[in-house]
Amino acid sequence: MTKNLIKEIKNIKSKIDNLYQSKDLYIPALLYELGGICLFYFYYGKTFNDSKSLDKGNILVDHILEGIKTNIKYNNYRFSTGVSGLGWLLKFLHKEEFIDFEVEDALSDLDEYIYKYAIEEINRGNYDFLHGAIGALYYFTEGAHTTNEYIENITSKVTLGNEITIYNKPYWPSFNVSESKRHDDILNFGLSHGQPAIVSVLSKIYELNSSNELKILLSDATYAMLDFKFKTKRNSLFPTMTSATEDIEQNMSKGSRLGWCYGDLGMGVSLWDVGKAIQNEDFKKIALDCINFSAPKRDLNLNSIKDAGVCHGSSGVMYIFNKFSYLNKEVDYSETVEYWKNVTIEMIHSEQEKYTTGHSAWHNERGYYNDFGFLQGLSGIGLSLLSLIDPDIKWGDVLLM
Repeated sequence: MTKNLIKEIKNIKSKIDNLYQSKDLYIPALLYELGGICLFYFYYGKTFNDSKSLDKGNILVDHILEGIKTNIKYNNYRFSTGVSGLGWLLKFLHKEEFIDFEVEDALSDLDEYIYKYAIEEINRGNYDFLHGAIGALYYFTEGAHTTNEYIENITSKVTLGNEITIYNKPYWPSFNVSESKRHDDILNFGLSHGQPAIVSVLSKIYELNSSNELKILLSDATYAMLDFKFKTKRNSLFPTMTSATEDIEQNMSKGSRLGWCYGDLGMGVSLWDVGKAIQNEDFKKIALDCINFSAPKRDLNLNSIKDAGVCHGSSGVMYIFNKFSYLNKEVDYSETVEYWKNVTIEMIHSEQEKYTTGHSAWHNERGYYNDFGFLQGLSGIGLSLLSLIDPDIKWGDVLLM
């Protein structure tokens, strides 16, 4: 297994090397080429003791600094595509000891701008992780050993922004970024855009400053999601979204997809984080229920797996099962990990004469396309495969995994 796996990873590196010649054209964002390829080079270099890859990662750090300036010019402070994401990445690379300059000093002038962005997004009801206030809050937590004024003020505003479900529990209404519209009665179950991400980030703040008030909110907001677990057999234990003002049995969907972004796997990751932070074993048990319920699934169409990307494709599924194979020693996920690894490899080799990155990325309107980025492209897939060799590498922190 390892020999063939290394061959596949080296093949991915070869394709990324070819694109490296055009590094000035990388989209300057954490979740696109710049962030994904930078992380891939650093972790590839660390795993295989390859100094040339480490050097390329360091060169891309200079591009990250320039990318921050570009995003400031366009007033883009999002975690996904803007300043807070690239700033988070620099802090993360410093923590991982890939870079050694004083990152906090380099970023100190950005803090006020990111803070103001977070408050503005809260004021319009946008608590989205990838594209809103929660991603900005996550920026402040990276590398922190305690809370600061920015974290405390944003957290305070977040805690005041929730509504109450039909079961008298707190929730943050879903926000559609493309429409720039809040949907007041919708509870969103996506780790990418919904309440699982909010409680995951708040649990990290609780670990920095264990206030009883925040612990109560974390518990109640997590139970708010558990209240809407399906009571009848569906394709998942939890919905993608549901009305927070109606009983869950009014939700007639077949259930959610399989993936990091939406579905039981993301719920499992979030529930585990919160359970660990506030020492709630019930949450951790339900997290494992989510993972175990998903483990036998193999039907790609039924589970909406069309590509190999991290976000909603096979490599993200593989990574989460591999992660829980170390967290839960009572269940053997090795066959499940192997299955999703093989699906991933098959996909990145599909139609290579037409797409350099194979079936790494899928778009509902234009179909397959080339993507070298982190979230939906080849660099993220490469990182997922690297984790099979070294499960201790922490690139999953980018997506709360």
